[in-house]
Amino acid sequence: MAYELQAQKRERTNPRALRRSGRVPAVVYGPGVHELLSLDRKELERLFAKITHSSRITLKLDSGEEYHTFIKEIQFHPLTDEILHVDFYQPPADRPVTMEVPIHIHGEAKGRKAGGVVEQILETVEVRGPIEAIPELIEVDLTDLDVGQSIHTGDLQLPEGVELHTSPDLVVVTVLAPRKVEEVAAVEEEAAPAAAEGGAEGESESAPAAGSE
Repeated sequence: MAYELQAQKRERTNPRALRRSGRVPAVVYGPGVHELLSLDRKELERLFAKITHSSRITLKLDSGEEYHTFIKEIQFHPLTDEILHVDFYQPPADRPVTMEVPIHIHGEAKGRKAGGVVEQILETVEVRGPIEAIPELIEVDLTDLDVGQSIHTGDLQLPEGVELHTSPDLVVVTVLAPRKVEEVAAVEEEAAPAAAEGGAEGESESAPAAGSE
């Protein structure tokens, strides 16, 4: 899915004055492209509330020009979180791109129902493919995942034409054994050697008494 965002060309004006007018300075670049733009802040904030890092965004200008982009970088104010500047990248349309795509887990794992703890290890994964095929999210269903089981990067379902661009052996999500059971087991393991040592000491103390009889 591609989102649309209205943009205007801008000159190298004072960024602070631009922001005071309710607009955010931006730039779009890529092979053969470098354009200074400005965007409506409220429209930009509404867009950011529903997209991911790998969402495709079509920038539309009043002149009729369009740029088919991804967000490359967002600069925020360190205290107010106000959007200060956005970099958009327009990749070449005739070549595959490499992107970090967020992973979204859903469903209640079988192991969680048994008391296990679901732990997501990876939040994103790197993939490569045609720009129009790169997904916004990679969905992972946990329903059949039991205690002690994991889903690895090689298990991820990717759209046709999109390939995993990282090791297939990385753990994405796992179900850990219940913590209380692990803690009890650890206490029992620690207690067992102590009991054995206590028994050995008792035997050595009673041996002389038996011999004296």
